[in-house]
Amino acid sequence: FFSVFVCAVVMATTHGNMRLVCCALTLVFAACSGGLLEKQSFGGPFMCMDDHGKREVEGWSKGGSAKVHKDFIRLTPEAENKFGWMWCNKKLDVPELSFVTKLRISGRGSKRYGESLVVWLTDQPRYRRGTLYGFTDSFTGIAIALTNWNYRGLTHNRLAIHVSHGPMFSHMESAGCGVAARLAEKRGDWSPANSTLLKVTVTSTDMVVLVDARGAGQWQSCVSISLSSGMKHLPSGWLRDSYIGFSATTMPEGADNHDVLMMQMFDSTDGVDHWNASEHTMNSTNMTDMQRFVQELEHQFIGIGDSLGRTVEELQNEEMAHEEHIARLEDKVPSNFEADLARRVAQIEELHLEKLEGKEEQLIQRIAEAEANTWRDLEQKLLALEKSVEDAIVDKLSARVGTLEAKFSQSVEKRMLVLEQAMGQYIEEQARIAAQRLSWSWRVPLVGIFVVLTAGAAWVWFDLSWLANQLLARTGRMV
Repeated sequence: FFSVFVCAVVMATTHGNMRLVCCALTLVFAACSGGLLEKQSFGGPFMCMDDHGKREVEGWSKGGSAKVHKDFIRLTPEAENKFGWMWCNKKLDVPELSFVTKLRISGRGSKRYGESLVVWLTDQPRYRRGTLYGFTDSFTGIAIALTNWNYRGLTHNRLAIHVSHGPMFSHMESAGCGVAARLAEKRGDWSPANSTLLKVTVTSTDMVVLVDARGAGQWQSCVSISLSSGMKHLPSGWLRDSYIGFSATTMPEGADNHDVLMMQMFDSTDGVDHWNASEHTMNSTNMTDMQRFVQELEHQFIGIGDSLGRTVEELQNEEMAHEEHIARLEDKVPSNFEADLARRVAQIEELHLEKLEGKEEQLIQRIAEAEANTWRDLEQKLLALEKSVEDAIVDKLSARVGTLEAKFSQSVEKRMLVLEQAMGQYIEEQARIAAQRLSWSWRVPLVGIFVVLTAGAAWVWFDLSWLANQLLARTGRMV
């Protein structure tokens, strides 16, 4: 129809022989160019809705974490342990084909990320979960796997081809090349308009894969292999009976966004050349600022939604785990738990009461012995304290009495010395007076001497009595 339309335009805009020549060239070009396989081809914006109001790709099934957005299909969000897939419902039914697909592998992780995004050409009419990139390893066909991951310091960036006609050979890589297709979203030059392009040509006997890792028109020849020899031998007519599909997986400790933006499939090997001439110029470098802004805004909103979805999912998983744990605990608790508990408590109380009754007398005896020992120790300590206090007081009194005796002796000696001096002076004075008064009677001096001696003795006796009383008074106060 496109060729007829072009021919009509040429007929309307040219004259004479030139009109016939242009129309003939247009028909020849159309005959040489591959036709588009519409059921296997798609591209945004995706406006078709299912019965639940969710976007879908017509003629394709999806599952796992795959979700169709306006401008791309996200097979897995940037979350651990995810897998998503989309599968064409229609068989290829062509002897040869070529296709161009636009993919995007991106994420914010820098240490742990990624795993795989795979294009499948297999005899399986629907996705089957398995061990080969999340798909079954029992198939006949081809897997084109983009593996970009970083885990525990190991980095892997590769495009691997797996040609299989049974599980014995599916895990063996048939060919491949290094392709760093992952886009780091934390880079300053990151844009959701960037992508990776694969250009694939397949016949029943050979296969060619070209890669444009950054979608910049820089094609890298990656794989060119034979499908009809050795371990890579595929049965005749395998391509007609095959289906096209996509799948992606993330690691337990690493994740990336795996997106499919476009698939253009042709029923001949030169279809991709025609697409290259007319379509490849529509790349991110030729987008308007508004288009680029809309894509970035959509990508950011979807990323936020995926992050919220992961958070809700984690909370739901934790809630389910808690509920299961509580249910297991409830199952372990018998229905008559309270009655059993009360009976057990009564048994324990009775057992302990019996033990206490048997040990009551022993306990009382031990308490009495402890009291007696305590009083005996206390009396001994009091006696020892009294003896130590008495000894201390006696020592202090002895020292004090000795001091007082010494002071008393000194005082008596001093006073006797003073008295003797006074008596000597008095006697001398009286002798002198007596010598002067010879006319006196001899009895007068004797009487005077007697009076003086009596008075002195009385004074000394009084003084000694006072000192003795003072000493006794002080001694009594100390005691």
